[in-house]
Amino acid sequence: MEAKISKKRGTNTKKRNLLPLKNSREFSLQCAKKRLSGSRFRTLNERLYTSHSRDNYSYYQRNPTLFKIVCMQN
Repeated sequence: MEAKISKKRGTNTKKRNLLPLKNSREFSLQCAKKRLSGSRFRTLNERLYTSHSRDNYSYYQRNPTLFKIVCMQN
């Protein structure tokens, strides 16, 4: 998909996702959430590799949202 270029100095009319300033509270919260999400994924992934498949299957059957977390990270 191509972005449309406006006639004003070639600015891009496509909306940009601007991050909050690095020293803002929102930025700090976003960074913390990203780190927590990564650590949650690593914990679930380690469980997949170190536990028996039968145990993992029943664990993720009881907690299907956790399986979605693992799938979304890949």
